[in-house]
Amino acid sequence: MTSRSADPPTRSRLTAEALSVGHGGQAVVQDIELDIFEGCMTALLGPNGSGKSTLLAGFARLLPALGGSVRLDGSDLATFPTRHVARVLGLLPQQPPVPEGLSVFDLVARGRFPHQGFFSQWSRQDEAAVGEALALAALADLADRPVETLSGGQRQRAWIAMVLAQETPLLLLDEPTTFLDAAHQVAILDLLRDLVRRHRRTVVCVLHDLNMALQYADRLVFLKEGRIRHVLTHPSQCDGRIIEEVFEMPVVSLKHPQSGLPVFLPCASRQPEARP
Repeated sequence: MTSRSADPPTRSRLTAEALSVGHGGQAVVQDIELDIFEGCMTALLGPNGSGKSTLLAGFARLLPALGGSVRLDGSDLATFPTRHVARVLGLLPQQPPVPEGLSVFDLVARGRFPHQGFFSQWSRQDEAAVGEALALAALADLADRPVETLSGGQRQRAWIAMVLAQETPLLLLDEPTTFLDAAHQVAILDLLRDLVRRHRRTVVCVLHDLNMALQYADRLVFLKEGRIRHVLTHPSQCDGRIIEEVFEMPVVSLKHPQSGLPVFLPCASRQPEARP
């Protein structure tokens, strides 16, 4: 794991102001007030159905605001042209479909679409951006491989590389570690932390693994029933009371032996029977 920055965030890139977002006119998240600070990794956490993915879609302008607004660098996100938004916000949705027969290079190259004009041709800048994205995602040696032949972790890195090729300062990722084993989860989260620390990207991600989020994220946002319950500016602020309230289950709190940050284990519903 990489170390956290000692400098507190000072600039909000995305701001939700009394934001309500949902589907078919029905709000799923309501009255959200939240700042996404530059140079931080912010994790959205909460039980299933709490509105994490809906809130992320609202930040990405995939779903229109039913109330309130999202502001990008102080201006209403809804007023920006689509191409401008695509040059600032890179989005990785949950479980994107795998294009059949597409190579890793071709998939990553799709991330250059915001920089392509109607008559423009593939440029050296496009080539360099794709090459850098492949290198950051440790996929340069697999550039010619069909995407469908990759392992789960490699495939997820390919999608992240596509988002990186957009060269956007803000990255929004919906469950980037879902269905991956522990080793691949760590590899993906190490990559995201490296993007924040070394490349000054701003990352917002929906995560299901609470303990992984505690070890990697700078800020934690807990949602429940479509509303924000807690915003923590450092993982050390998290305690069992918050976890039990949000997830409605008793937990045991421990400290990670390396980071010193909290780790939470669910309490067993019953004690195991003693063996004779």
